[in-house]
Amino acid sequence: MLDGCAATVLPAGERTDPPDGGDGELVDVCERMGRANATAFLLAWYARIAAGSPEAEAFDQAFAETGMAEFPEPLQPSRTGGRELSNENYRASGNWTDEPRVTVWYGTNRRPQDPDTQEAEPYGTTPDDSLHTGCCVVSVPKAMQLGRLRQRRSRSLGQDRLRLLEHRAMAGEAYWQALRDALHAAAEPGEGCILLYLHGYRTLFTEAALRAAQLHADLKVPGVTAFFSWPSLGRTGGYLVDEDTVQHAERHLCRFLRDLCVLSGARKVHVLAHSMGNRAMLRVAMRVVEHTSATEGIALGQVILAAPDVGAQFFGAEAVAYRPVADGTTLYVSSKDKALRSSGILHGSPRAGFAPPLTLMDGIHTIETDTVDLTMLGHGYFAQARPVLADIHDLLHGARHPSARMGLRPGDAGPNHWVFRD
Repeated sequence: MLDGCAATVLPAGERTDPPDGGDGELVDVCERMGRANATAFLLAWYARIAAGSPEAEAFDQAFAETGMAEFPEPLQPSRTGGRELSNENYRASGNWTDEPRVTVWYGTNRRPQDPDTQEAEPYGTTPDDSLHTGCCVVSVPKAMQLGRLRQRRSRSLGQDRLRLLEHRAMAGEAYWQALRDALHAAAEPGEGCILLYLHGYRTLFTEAALRAAQLHADLKVPGVTAFFSWPSLGRTGGYLVDEDTVQHAERHLCRFLRDLCVLSGARKVHVLAHSMGNRAMLRVAMRVVEHTSATEGIALGQVILAAPDVGAQFFGAEAVAYRPVADGTTLYVSSKDKALRSSGILHGSPRAGFAPPLTLMDGIHTIETDTVDLTMLGHGYFAQARPVLADIHDLLHGARHPSARMGLRPGDAGPNHWVFRD
């Protein structure tokens, strides 16, 4: 035992001393993460070492398997001082010049940071009354694992992870002309699409940019990827504040989405909304069906609602708005989503992205993800679980109906209920 933090006993004949760093580092892990989370991580780490993986590689495997990327950065385990891996599939230097780069286009109602502090975050956590636009250039390592924003947490220099290289604020026609040029260069004539990513709670601007770039690379988007970043505080204790600011973002999201549809020249604009971001997206759809001048021109391709942190009753009453707005709507739900379970308890009502109860509606395909390994918290599966990523990929690349996607089979609750194959 390690001062209140359990560690596994390795099989006979295997090493039983802790990995590099000694008891002090492991106790520190327990203090930062909490006993249960630290125990799960350490068990996975030791099990990988027992199976013969080098210590540093075992650390990274345990980091991925136990969903440590779901935790705020200060709570995540880290390892320094370990030896480098010799695996040629992982980079051994900090030189980013030859890595593939992805440009993602953004709209945000975050207030710009002071120029002296922009190096950390171009935009802060305070709502602004203006919509800001621009683009971010992100380095995407060649060896990046599918669905990962970062890997090799054991490396003190932080190589082999997505990295924001450049941020450029752009406005007006200059922005839209640059986006049209990028769309033309990225796709066959007449085939260019835009995927708009709308993040959830506890997400900073840079984190949203990195996730958008990861989704672009993993989903092989047939065109360009954009993201809208509302002013989430980016920390665990900011849930109630985020609930307020996501509502303030609605009209700015509406304008950005309208301009994407009208000014970008895209053949289709698809939307992937995650968690609390679904609150703003649903209210935009409700605005569209009211036929206001602010929404004129909004016509969407596929709308993907991933783990929506929206009251199930409200969703059931209002999500019919998606039918005239989009070509198709897909809802991903899970009974393993601990974040949405907690949200349901906090609000005293179940969330649309959590099951049971299972949210089923005409015109929306509901897909249960319970048979998929969803990481420890089970909330970021839309971008981390390979089967879910593969399903979204098929959806964006033409397999519009779930029956045409090889990873799915019909569920038992009705014609719009689908589950992943075991």
